[in-house]
Amino acid sequence: MICIVLFAIGAFLHIKPAVVVSGSMAPTMPVGSLILERAVPAEQIGVGDVVTVPRPDVNGLVTHRVVSVEPLHDDIVSLVLKGDANTSEDPSPYLVRDVGLHVATVPLLGYLALFLRTPGGIAAVITGIVVMFILAVPGARWFQRSPHTT
Repeated sequence: MICIVLFAIGAFLHIKPAVVVSGSMAPTMPVGSLILERAVPAEQIGVGDVVTVPRPDVNGLVTHRVVSVEPLHDDIVSLVLKGDANTSEDPSPYLVRDVGLHVATVPLLGYLALFLRTPGGIAAVITGIVVMFILAVPGARWFQRSPHTT
């Protein structure tokens, strides 16, 4: 029930989760952290903000700190990003209209989120739901012993 409420609140506030898979933002965002981000227009971003944007050359996302913002045209903004643990800026600016603005970091929770996406994680969730259902059924006789006759 708590998960459903948290999901609903996140959807209402336009907050999305992501998992940190590299150490480029350590120690601010350690590998395995679950980060929460809110979609905002890139025009609202400033230097020092931590944002998530699509990688231009490959599939996937990158979450780094903004070091430079340059408005271009048609709501497109050029962002220069750098990971906190990196010695240099990302090789090319990111041309974006919208970004995921970092809201919160929960260390280690990303490992659980990744596990729950695997077949074993899905099986664990289904098993947990079934067990909770069995234990919650009022008057259930699942675990009662039958009387022995002698």
